[in-house]
Amino acid sequence: MSHYVNYPAEKITILTTYNGQKALIRDVLSQRCSWNPLFGRPAKVTTVDEFQGQQNDYILLSLVRTKTVGHIRDVRRLIVAMSRARL
Repeated sequence: MSHYVNYPAEKITILTTYNGQKALIRDVLSQRCSWNPLFGRPAKVTTVDEFQGQQNDYILLSLVRTKTVGHIRDVRRLIVAMSRARL
């Protein structure tokens, strides 16, 4: 079954700003959710930079913080992250 709590998996994307966070989310989904028919896996888990120019119906934005503000300080990157869901 390919849905995420009754939302089709192909319509869900999880975005993050860092590759390390992307890898962690993929690992957690694989180990804790992929076997469960209620959750399944979202269509994509990717970084904001990799998803630029694309859209999906549902976007989950995972934000993390390092010692410095980093990527979120870049307004262009933040705009891309916040504008990926279809209206």
